[in-house]
Order: sequence, then C-alpha cells, then structure tokens
Amino acid sequence: MALVVADRVKETTTSTGTGAITLGGAEPNFRTFSSVLSDADTTYYAIIDDSNLVFEVGLGTYASSGNTITRTTVLASSNSNNAVNFSAGTKDVFITYPADKSVNRDASGNVSVSGGVTATSFTGNITGNVTGNVTGNVTGAVTATQVDLTGQGDLRLQDASGGQYVALQAPATVGSSFTFTLPSADGSADQLLKTDGSGNLSFATINPAPSFTATADGALTNGAPVIVTSDGKVALVSGGTAGTSGATTIESTTDYKAELVYDPDTQRLIYIYAETDAIRYIVYTINSSGDTFTASSAGAGVISSERIGSGPSAVYDTGSNKIILCYQKESGTNRGCVRTGTVDTSNDTVSWGTETTFGGNAAGFRYGGCGQSITYDENANKSIVIYHDNDNNYYLMARTVTVSGTNVSVGTAITINSNGYSNKTRAISYNKHRQYSVIAGPNPGASNASQFTSVGISGTDLSIIGTTGAGYTSTDYFAIVYHEALQYHIYAFSANGGLCGRITMNSSGGISVNSFGYFNSDGNARQIGIQYHAAAEKIGFAYMDQGDNYRHRFRAGKVNAAETSIEFDTEVALQNGQTQYNSLAYHDAYKFFVLGYIDQTSSGSAFRTKRIQVTYSTLTTGNYVGVADAAYSDGATATIQTVGAIDDAQSSLTPGTIQYVSSLGAGFSSSAGTPSVIGGVAVSATKILISRS
Repeated sequence: MALVVADRVKETTTSTGTGAITLGGAEPNFRTFSSVLSDADTTYYAIIDDSNLVFEVGLGTYASSGNTITRTTVLASSNSNNAVNFSAGTKDVFITYPADKSVNRDASGNVSVSGGVTATSFTGNITGNVTGNVTGNVTGAVTATQVDLTGQGDLRLQDASGGQYVALQAPATVGSSFTFTLPSADGSADQLLKTDGSGNLSFATINPAPSFTATADGALTNGAPVIVTSDGKVALVSGGTAGTSGATTIESTTDYKAELVYDPDTQRLIYIYAETDAIRYIVYTINSSGDTFTASSAGAGVISSERIGSGPSAVYDTGSNKIILCYQKESGTNRGCVRTGTVDTSNDTVSWGTETTFGGNAAGFRYGGCGQSITYDENANKSIVIYHDNDNNYYLMARTVTVSGTNVSVGTAITINSNGYSNKTRAISYNKHRQYSVIAGPNPGASNASQFTSVGISGTDLSIIGTTGAGYTSTDYFAIVYHEALQYHIYAFSANGGLCGRITMNSSGGISVNSFGYFNSDGNARQIGIQYHAAAEKIGFAYMDQGDNYRHRFRAGKVNAAETSIEFDTEVALQNGQTQYNSLAYHDAYKFFVLGYIDQTSSGSAFRTKRIQVTYSTLTTGNYVGVADAAYSDGATATIQTVGAIDDAQSSLTPGTIQYVSSLGAGFSSSAGTPSVIGGVAVSATKILISRS
C-alpha cells in the first residue's frame, strides 16, 4: 500500500456513474495501471471525457481483482471539484501529478512547495511549517520536541524592523546538561525568576534591602532586633533583671529537711516536707511576676502517715510526667521507699502511687543529712537513687527506679563505695550529652576526700564506669548539677569554704575533674544547693554560711570563656539569722530560681521561699543578626533585615545617634547594655540603618 506515481500510464474506460473505474486497456504507446501498481496501492488519476467535455482529478486506490481504480478523494473536477457522474462512452484515464501536490524548483535552485511537507531532512531555506530536523534558516512556526543548535549557535529574536536582534547562546563549556523549565504563568511587577536548584523557574519578589529568611523561634515583633539561635532559627532578645523577692512562709511546723520539686508540665511547685508523724506535701502556683505563691485550696496532703528518718529527695520524670519521691521510714523496717506522684491541675493535688521499698534496715540516714539522692536518666527513661544500706555495712549503694503506670520497681543494687559509712551528704546528676550519671560525695576510706563516680544503665542494671577524686579531704555537703550549654557537670562541696569546679565526661563515661576555686571563702559553706539557669547559662549557689551566724546566702555565676573559673555576680544575703537546709529549683517558664529553706530565727521553725532572679540575656556579642521586617508567629518563615538595610518600624529615635540592642529585650536604646552590641544608627525618628558592632 504505497503512493505510486509513474510516467506514461494511460488506459481507456467505459465506466459510467460516480463509482469505481474499470480499466479497459492501454492506449497506444502507453503502459497499463497494472504494470506499475500493486493491489491497494494509491495513485493520482485523471479522467477525461472529450465527448461531454467533463474531467476529474483525484487520489485513487487500485484493486488488482477487477482491475479497477476506486475514486478515493476528488481533488479537482468539472463538477465543482466533486465526483463526476460519467455518461456512456469511451473515456481516457491516466496517472498524473496534481498541481496542488507539486514541488517547484526555480532557475536559482530554490524549491517552493504548495501545502505542508513531511520529510526526514531538508537542506536549504524553508518557508512554512516544518516538522522534523531542519538545517538552515527557518521562517514560520516550528513544531518539534527538541531543537538542537550546535556549535554554540544563536537563537536570535529579531526586532520589529528585522535589523536588530536579541540572541540566546549556550556557554562555551557546560559541565553537565540541564534544563530550565519556565513557570506556568507570568509573575507580578518587579519579580525575578529564581530556580529551585533542579531547573524549575518561578517568579519571586526580591527585597532590594539586605535580608534573609529563617524560621521564627517564638513570635517576632515588627521592627524588633533578633538573634540567631543555636539551631539556626531567629528569636527576639530576652533577658531578666537581678534581685530577690521577700520571703513567703509556706509551712511553719517543720524542722526537717524539705524538698521543692518543679513540675515543668504543669508549672507547679510541689513542696514536700516531713513532720513528726508524717510526710506531707503542698502544691503551689506562682504568678508570672513571681511575687505571689498560692497554695492549693486543698491544703496539705499526706504522702505517708509514718515518721521518716531521711529524705525527702525527689526528681521529675519527664518520660512519665511524674514526680519520683524517695525517703526512708523511721518505723517498721526502716527501709528506703520510692513512689510516683502525679499533679492534678484541676484541684492542685498530687495522687501518689504505691510505696515500693528497697535496701535493708535504715536505707539512708536522716541525721547528718546524708539521706537518699535521686536523678532521672532521660535516655534510659529511668531514675537512679543512691543511699546507705545498714544491712550492707553502711556502704553507699545505687539502683534504678522504673515507672510503670503509677507504680515503680527497683533494679538490683550495686555498691558505689565499700569503704564504710560517712555521715556526709552525697549527690547524683545525669549528663544529657553523654547519657551517664555522676555521683559526687566523700570517700570515708580516704579521710572523706572528694570522690566522683560515673555510672551507666543497661536495661534495669547499673554499672560503674569510672571513679576519680578532686584532691580535697574533709569534704561535705556535696551538690552537683548539669550545665546544658557546656555539656558537663558543675559540682560544689564544703572543704573549709565552698569549692566548685567542673566534671567532664568522655563518650565512654570516663570522667575528669577540674577546680574553679571557691564560691565562698569567708567561712564554711554548709547545706549547699546548686541549680542551672538555662536562660542565663548561669549556676546558682545557695548555702548556709556557718562563719556568718548560719545565714543563708546566694550567688550566681557564669563559667568564663576559658572555662577555668566562674565569674560570680554579687553575693546576696537572704536572711539575717540562723537558717537550715535548702532546696533550690528553677522555674523554666518564668526564668527565675525559687529557694526553699527553714527559718530558725522565729519561735518554732518556718519553711520559707524566695524568688531569686539573676541577670541574664539571650543576647551575645555575636548572635545579633538584624531586625524583623514584619510581625511573625512562632514557626513562621520570617524575613530579617540585616546590615545595610533601613527598618522603618521604629519610634522616638533621635536621628544621628548610635542605637544599642537592649539586652533585656526592650528593642533599641541609646545606652549600651551588657553585653554592649551596636544595632544601628537612627536616620530619623522612625528609621534605623542596621549595623553591627
């Protein structure tokens, strides 16, 4: 089935009507259709009836059976280009080439084509629609899936006159092939094309002023200076001022050690204390300014109706959202006890789980203050309690505590120190970075020299990783806290004054100790409590100064850049008169310390609290990056104007003055703060040219 055109093919026919033509034999000196056509081939035919002066030209299909030509398509005829109804008589039928199917070549060699052309290739100039590969200049529409301009060829777009053009050209060398895909619609005025890195182009608005985008960490205020956080987000500068509030009496009947536990999920303080016949608790809420402590209307609740011999010690389990409380009962078996507590915010009470006992007789001791201490291992989702076991030579022991629902189970005890009993305090704290815990305390086998032991959890079992000392003897009142920013522990203990230092840990749990020197040197610091202030990255030290009539004192400090000492704020005397014990908590929502202590200056003993707010700022000399270009919600993509941009969302500025970033989050100030960071220059009352120190 092919289109066949041949010369000198002509026959006669006597067929009538508009149907197929039956061929009647060749005219003299001509060939027959059958000699050049096969069955189903097509050809261009012409029929002439000279007697009736009619004709027809068309595309016909040859049938060898019957030797006929079917008039498939009529191209031209005397019947208005429709099929002719031929009358009787002899007609001539022959193969021809219709004029509108012709290709003409002029004397110069140029070819003109009537209608469209489909071919494998063309060489020369072509005018018209082209489908296929073209070599040469093309005028008209080109439909193709690919057009290759080789040899760094130009794609030229001429102007209206045709005299000038804009050309697109590939670079001389391309490392690898790539494709740019244009956007599906036009952009807005002043937008530019940008790529997504995969060749997809889109329109984007480009801020002419220097700026960048980042995720907002908290809500951002339009025109406020912002810092970049350690995780690459942007946040407002925040800070607090120094000072303490007046004492608040919480409980007036105890002279035993009491414990303050902060619940970060409910933002409640739980005060746990011992009386002669029971261990009790009260839930407290604090207003946002930190100057009002409100006790639960339910009053004091009973945890156990038995007198305790040591404790209480408590930690908050963030995995189960529960308090883990341990203590030692003074009645019955005198064994250690541990249980969970769940805060109910609807009535500010605590529901306590079943009491689980551990250790032998007198598992921990009240007298001398050397009772249990507990920490929470968030990697293992278990707590670790340390205690002395009277049934095991008073050795210092440790075991895990696992929460299941509202109940707990304890793991197998291990011996931390088998050098006998020492009526000195010990402490334990978890290293979030290394996922091991550190026990700090005296070694009774070495004149109560300071000793530090790292332990790790595998399943429900504990194992000792490493042990080292700090070179001091006659030590007591150990406290330890994890410094989250520096990823090591800060310790404190008493040894003819208050000493402190750091405990670093390697990836295997091995530890080393470095001294930072004294935090109190004018007397013997006793009953030491330390806590970490996450916002300020400072350590708070609360202690009773035995050399100053047992007055309670507080000071906060920040590890210096060389990490060789602590730069302390001014020491604050919390009360003039004798005090006892302390429990220091950090309120992470309002960013202040809460200190609980026993006031022994009045008739009977009273447990009191003080809010302690240290100076802090999230601003450093290096993290200020610019000004928020608008108001943004937490987690939104924020545009931050940076150095060289002009922000117009300011107010009450004095033109021509240097503006410092407020370390307390109050925007800009004409006075330098701490740290001193230049934020820009006021160019009008409402505009600041952003710069940096």
